[in-house]
Amino acid sequence: KKEKPSFPVPTQKLKKARNLLLPFAPSAQASVVVVVEMREQQLEKLRGLVRDCLSKHLYSSAIFFADKVAALTNDPADIYMQAQALFLGRHFRRAFHLLNASKIVLRDLRFRYLAAKCLEELKEWDQCLLMLGGAKVDEDGNVYDMKDPSAMYLDKDGEDREINASPFPPPSISSAICFLRGKAYNALENHAQARLWYKAAVKADPLCYECNKESIVEDKFQELEKESCNNNPSSPYFMRTLKNDSDLLACKAEYYHQSGEFQKCFELTSSLLEKDPFHYKSTLVHLAAAVELGNSNELYVMSCNLVKDDPQRLIFFRALSWFAVGCYYYCIKKYEQSRRYFSKATSLDGIFAPAWIGYGNAYAAKNEGDHAMSAYRTAARLFPGCHLPTLYIGMEYMRTHSYKLAEQAKEICPSDPLVYNELGVVAYSMKEYNKAVFWFEKTLTHIPALSQQWEPTVVNLAHAYRKLKMYPDATSYYERALALSTTSLSTYSGLAYTYHLQDNFTAAITYYHKALSLKPDDQFCAEMLSSALEDEAHYDIDPKFQSRLNEINWCDSTSSSGIGKVGVFKFAGNFLSGEIPVGIGNVSKLDSISLSDNRLTGGIPLSIQNLTKLYTLTLDNNLRLKNVDALVPKSKLGELSLASCSISGRVPGWLRNQTAISYLDLSRNRITGGFPKWLAKMGIIDLVVSENLLEGTLPLELFLERGLEGSSQGILDLSKEQVLWEFPRQRSM
Repeated sequence: KKEKPSFPVPTQKLKKARNLLLPFAPSAQASVVVVVEMREQQLEKLRGLVRDCLSKHLYSSAIFFADKVAALTNDPADIYMQAQALFLGRHFRRAFHLLNASKIVLRDLRFRYLAAKCLEELKEWDQCLLMLGGAKVDEDGNVYDMKDPSAMYLDKDGEDREINASPFPPPSISSAICFLRGKAYNALENHAQARLWYKAAVKADPLCYECNKESIVEDKFQELEKESCNNNPSSPYFMRTLKNDSDLLACKAEYYHQSGEFQKCFELTSSLLEKDPFHYKSTLVHLAAAVELGNSNELYVMSCNLVKDDPQRLIFFRALSWFAVGCYYYCIKKYEQSRRYFSKATSLDGIFAPAWIGYGNAYAAKNEGDHAMSAYRTAARLFPGCHLPTLYIGMEYMRTHSYKLAEQAKEICPSDPLVYNELGVVAYSMKEYNKAVFWFEKTLTHIPALSQQWEPTVVNLAHAYRKLKMYPDATSYYERALALSTTSLSTYSGLAYTYHLQDNFTAAITYYHKALSLKPDDQFCAEMLSSALEDEAHYDIDPKFQSRLNEINWCDSTSSSGIGKVGVFKFAGNFLSGEIPVGIGNVSKLDSISLSDNRLTGGIPLSIQNLTKLYTLTLDNNLRLKNVDALVPKSKLGELSLASCSISGRVPGWLRNQTAISYLDLSRNRITGGFPKWLAKMGIIDLVVSENLLEGTLPLELFLERGLEGSSQGILDLSKEQVLWEFPRQRSM
């Protein structure tokens, strides 16, 4: 049986009511339209209220009203607004569930991207990549299958149609999606794919700061320098520049730090942090400069302030807080505590490069090479574009005489003077002193202003010159090092030993005493001081002897006086100083001149080329000889030795005319360029060109002329040269 209504209405009254409404039907429809319009206005007011709450960071209120709007309309745009409110309110799981439950999540890239952002915050990286879809990227950053054919965007009215008629998504969305993919792959330690996606993000949007922030800052800084040069101070646009921008000034501070001007860097970052105490990059560079300057008080204050605000900060700022604490303990040489806090920083942010490097440095300071290498390798794996981990790995390998890692660091960052300094140390350790001088000098050219921090480089350069027996240069750089720091034992002992090698015993004794005043138990200085005192007591040289060479009457053979009829002139190892007398060219019967192992300087007198009978010329192991290229002897030399004469540049061209030469020694100079083919064809029996800066491939004629296909005679010394060669193949019969 059918149940009767609780309040039955008589049928006659219903009919009457219907008849009453019929004449007014159009008015009734109009009233329905008015009600709908009023409802839309109310909904729009609610949407405006949600946006207002979001702008005021009232996320709970925004979530409440957005939920009501979405329930009333079930419009995708309103659902997206509700998901945004949940995301900003840090309700990531709830926001993802709302987006994932929506049927449009796989068709609208905005839904998909926001859902992936929720998974990013939840650290669910695999699910994040699945949500973003199965797009691929090539080596050039070109993305394929980036957008499904069914993907669409929703306009502000929530209609299911595309906003942009272009077949490609807007660049900003493309770049954001590519960047998020790169971040996910980076978190999964797939760094090769991460680099490709970062490249794709920059290609989609060159102004993607997250992917390319370093180059953006450098470009801005270069534009700023151009503006500062070209702007007219009277122009109203002169003050509208970025010269006071925090990012640009932080970049400038980083440049100061890389150049070794730590005081300038510290002062600049201090002023920046006064204006913006929470600027991330300025804080990081400021900490690094404070460590280099040993400013432990500043590090203590900064670390306390950073840790105090730690719970309210983002993850990367929390990592920076504990990194600051590690820097403080590292500065006061409490390395175990510093390792603990560097490790805590890496646990909070696994891709925080400075913390990994600091972690390795703390181990290296205690000579725990294995742990230090592990930290450096992790940093090198995580940050393949950073040269510092490779550089520090090379520095650790130097203890085991593995010297090739510094070359890799140079390829990554050729502008860092520290790299060139380490290359110089590598060359010095391998006894390639010419190369060491080259790298140390290049280090100094990359330093805008020489400061105390680079005093070891100056000392190293002086050591290298001393090894090359270029004592005046060595003395000059030792004195420059003393102008930077007067508390270096290595500088005083090196300078004393240099004077000792020149038989200047008085100066040597003075500096040995100064070195021992810094470290009384230094064994080397104590032994060398005793040796210098004995040498001074027993080595009595007539002070007039060194000048007698110029007093000789250099007459020709027709004169009845002088030494005009002398055939052999040998004054080797007599500590002669000054220049070779010009009159030596008047002794026409000279066939042998030996002035090796002296302290001769200046140019080789051109009068020597008048000696038509000269056969042997030995000038090796002198301080500095000039005009070697201008010398054109008229005689046919048979033996020529110019070793350790500070010759620079190419192999002297006049040697090609010396077809009778059988012995040639040009070793331990600074001869550059390739090995001349004409020199290879001369067939010199004993050829010594070791310890120069020759490079390239050796000519095949060098081996054919010397008969290396069969039995070989004579000497060919090319040791410590960067040259390549191929052994000639035997011809088939």
